[in-house]
Amino acid sequence: MEPTNTSVGSEEKYTAEQRQDYASRVIDWARRMRADEITVQQNPVTEYPVVGKPGEHPYRIGIWWD
Repeated sequence: MEPTNTSVGSEEKYTAEQRQDYASRVIDWARRMRADEITVQQNPVTEYPVVGKPGEHPYRIGIWWD
């Protein structure tokens, strides 16, 4: 399944603010679950992901436990 920029059942794209809010909620959840590493890839793709915060253009969130 390809990632999507729209909500389920809608053709409207998520706004930048909605993507940042969602990424913040996922990061907060991962911290509560005691994740060892949280990274957020930006779009367009940057050389290094943002660590522990959404960044300006969150695209893909990586969560790891050791």
